[in-house]
Amino acid sequence: MTMTNRFWAGAAMLVLLAAQLALAGAGGSQTEGFRHIKVTGGVQFNGQELKDGTYRLSWKTQGDGMEVRLDQGSRQVATASGKLVERGDSSLYDAVVYQPNAGGKQELVEILFAGSKSAISLRGGGTEQTRTR
Repeated sequence: MTMTNRFWAGAAMLVLLAAQLALAGAGGSQTEGFRHIKVTGGVQFNGQELKDGTYRLSWKTQGDGMEVRLDQGSRQVATASGKLVERGDSSLYDAVVYQPNAGGKQELVEILFAGSKSAISLRGGGTEQTRTR
């Protein structure tokens, strides 16, 4: 797949995710909140492959970072540490961002907030991630 095709595939995924989030409803702010996300097609969170379904993605400030948690029903699926970062431009949508990882799977790497330059980054480089089951 060429870089151009990868860019457009990523852009299309972001638009689809933004639409899913709008339909699922979102709550909270950059410091604490939650969203319901619908996952299909082999998405990973903190290295753990997720089954297709609807999940509750929540976050809260913890010290200098953010604790991000993924639940399905009453079961905690995984947690990860992240950090609040500033982007150059405001996001047009509440959205989650996926990026291909080394294994070729789509990994959840960022949470965006409509109208805000702030985002929660789950990428490496200063974010210690912890897998739970």
